[in-house]
Amino acid sequence: MIAFILSLFITFQTESPIQWVSPQHFELGEVLYRQPKTIYFKFKNVSKAPLIIDNVRADCGCTAPSWEKTPIMPDSVATITIKYNAWNKGYFDKKVRVFFNKYKKPENFSLKGKVVKSFDEEE
Repeated sequence: MIAFILSLFITFQTESPIQWVSPQHFELGEVLYRQPKTIYFKFKNVSKAPLIIDNVRADCGCTAPSWEKTPIMPDSVATITIKYNAWNKGYFDKKVRVFFNKYKKPENFSLKGKVVKSFDEEE
């Protein structure tokens, strides 16, 4: 039983494997309706082993993440790209969770702002 509990501790690390290079919380301000925005979140692998992003989950379908599927070597910088589609007017606050191999706790980041009418849109 003790060996099983110890193996769980060894298998799943609890310390963060990354250091954010870009802001973890991004304020977009006013975004024009139906004008997608692309945001780049950069981080550095501060662990001693290669990292693999297992999954990136956003709050909803209006926030689409993409990332490299190759291992991120120690001391290397990687980027997660988020495309926000801006199809709903009003304030938004989107949360995104990043899951890395062998790490139980996800890393979190967010983007927020307000979708407003576009210049060519009538009142």
